[in-house]
Amino acid sequence: MVLIAYRGNKEYWNALENEYLLEIKSQEMERLSNTDVLTGLYNRRYFDEAFDREWKRSGRNNSLLSVILFDIDHFKIINDTFGYQVGDEYLKKTAAALTSVFKRDYDIVARYGGEEFIVLLHGINADDASQLAEKVKQKIESMTIDHREKKVGTTISAGIMCCVPNFNTISDSIISCADQALYIAKQGGRNRVAVYIRNDT
Repeated sequence: MVLIAYRGNKEYWNALENEYLLEIKSQEMERLSNTDVLTGLYNRRYFDEAFDREWKRSGRNNSLLSVILFDIDHFKIINDTFGYQVGDEYLKKTAAALTSVFKRDYDIVARYGGEEFIVLLHGINADDASQLAEKVKQKIESMTIDHREKKVGTTISAGIMCCVPNFNTISDSIISCADQALYIAKQGGRNRVAVYIRNDT
């Protein structure tokens, strides 16, 4: 009788342990599916889902939402001149620079694709977003990678859009406007921060 009880007790604890390990594995799988493998930032899929949630929430609460789109200037030259390993290292260091500036738990920093990064900020106006983007710009400006006795570095440009979402506006428009602002920054000579402000959003 004691042996049966012992076996039953052991099976119960084994089942609990297996359930716990399965939950941990499931959480790890979810984290990996939301993460860019190279930089450790959120990936575009996660950003799109988070953006949709934040857009709706900000619309309900009538609160500000800002998007900053960053693009590394002349990144192709780094890859072509020094190789993809150096390019990858530069992307990792850029990601670290971004997370050192955008520190709030609810700031969402993601790799948007290639050498593009995107940041979603809740309750931040255009002036504050611009100041934060300038901090990133300054960090990248002074950032280099040592490669065969050479210092490898470049600059970064940023486009910002800030608005209070409403349900008559397509959510993608804020990203589209940030992209237009980024284009203005690039056309203006790169290593710049441009803000797109639209009154009808």
